[in-house]
Amino acid sequence: MILRQFVSNSPFLLVNAPLIAGGVLIPAGYAGRLHIQELAVPGDALFGWCTGQLPLCAVMATVLITASAWLMNAIFNRYEFYSAAVFAPSLLCTTALVAGSLPALNLPALLAFLLVLISLHRLLGVHRQPVVLRTCFESAFFAGLAALTYPPAMGTLAGLVMALALARSFNWREFAMLVLGYSVPFVYWLVFKFWFRETDRMYLFVKSHDRKALAAQMFSAESIWFMASLLAVLLMALPRYYFPGERLTNRSHNTRRVFMAMALTYALAVPASVVLQGAWSASPAVLMFAVVAAAWFSNYRFSLLAPFVFYAWLGIMAWLTWRQWQVGG
Repeated sequence: MILRQFVSNSPFLLVNAPLIAGGVLIPAGYAGRLHIQELAVPGDALFGWCTGQLPLCAVMATVLITASAWLMNAIFNRYEFYSAAVFAPSLLCTTALVAGSLPALNLPALLAFLLVLISLHRLLGVHRQPVVLRTCFESAFFAGLAALTYPPAMGTLAGLVMALALARSFNWREFAMLVLGYSVPFVYWLVFKFWFRETDRMYLFVKSHDRKALAAQMFSAESIWFMASLLAVLLMALPRYYFPGERLTNRSHNTRRVFMAMALTYALAVPASVVLQGAWSASPAVLMFAVVAAAWFSNYRFSLLAPFVFYAWLGIMAWLTWRQWQVGG
């Protein structure tokens, strides 16, 4: 069984991330079946060198998705989302990001996804630490980088504040460090623009007014199936996330609360992208889905439904990937 293998302690299973991402996206790039989503955000400047080169974009997407999947798996195991080391998070994260990238590959959004994971990794380390000013600054700094790279993710500042309030007693210095760390990337960006006299290009996003294209992307069969499958699995997995059927440590309770605060505010980037940019990007929703679903699937021995849902979801993702190849061709 695939599920049984990924719930075992077998680190070599992490190879699934580059194999799945590279095995789908790189051939799609060479075949011209990738659709690059350019939204005129600051993060686009980082990938200008590969604009118009679909194979290079596919390679960059493979690297970002692989790094995100590995980091998510490390966070899941280190901070006790489950009582033993498992590798289901990397599989779920990779599969969802790849299926979501084929119809509209957004490299800044994928980079922001990785930066939010780095921020979350730093934030989860504040539990029962005597001094966390540096940790708060670093966590907020990476979240600020994510928001600068992909502006719809600006809600992560609220997530940081809520997560810190849930994790620790109030200390105004720690919250001040969050605001300071979050602001630093934007300050440097503004200085850069003024120094190189690029004030005419000093914008965070440009809204597209092509409503027909937006509606076609949002309400396509592929997008509806993708988001519906994520939402359905998430709703079934949430009870197990909060009531896993095993005794949780204080650290595990804290981890789950902090993660949910951050993941909820990051998921708001999906509707924010529609409102602010007139564009559709589903990758921010993958963070909450992959961790919550992995926590449920890892407890598959206590649920008759979990294995069936796992294989059904993988089947839907495989079908969506094949269908998007057909549409792209």
